[in-house]
Amino acid sequence: MVISLNVQYNGIRLSWHNGQTGANTIMKKLDWVFGNLALITKWTVARKTFLPWQVSDHSAMILGLEDTRPREKSPFKFINQWAEHEDFQDIVGRIWQ
Repeated sequence: MVISLNVQYNGIRLSWHNGQTGANTIMKKLDWVFGNLALITKWTVARKTFLPWQVSDHSAMILGLEDTRPREKSPFKFINQWAEHEDFQDIVGRIWQ
């Protein structure tokens, strides 16, 4: 199932330009963002930015995805290589006092 994302945007609203000026100018909103439920669940904030036209008749679009859900704390992991450091014993000794 594909559903439409309601994505906030910045920049220009009409993403296509026919390259002409004056009375011959045609501008349309042709570019959209779509995603499925898995994408919306993983990325809770989506933003798109349409940049000004440069080479193409379509505006470049940047899609920013952000996961704003609270993260679980990861457990402490001891890396054995730490024990090989010359100051390891002193540091651990000071902390445990």
